[in-house]
Amino acid sequence: MVCVVITAPASALVVWAWQGECWILPWSHMLSGRLREEEDQETLELSFSAQRLIARGHNLRQIVNDVAGFRVGCLRQFPPEYRNQFSADAPFIGVLEVHIEK
Repeated sequence: MVCVVITAPASALVVWAWQGECWILPWSHMLSGRLREEEDQETLELSFSAQRLIARGHNLRQIVNDVAGFRVGCLRQFPPEYRNQFSADAPFIGVLEVHIEK
């Protein structure tokens, strides 16, 4: 069980919401990214040409270089109550949102 799958350079990012939708976002459409640290979590925001991805969780700083190198193949959300099933230093995503930009 993992929230982040690191691969060789990937052509797209697959995003899985918990028991919900799945999006495929081509890395070639990424415009920018931002990591914000808050008191108890981190927020990773990725802007694509037609979507904005928001991932909130823990230990997301450690994947920033992989995002920049297009090596993240998949982001997967798990409910917050699953956090204790991950090692303390593993990336964990408890909130994952994709917004369509108009």
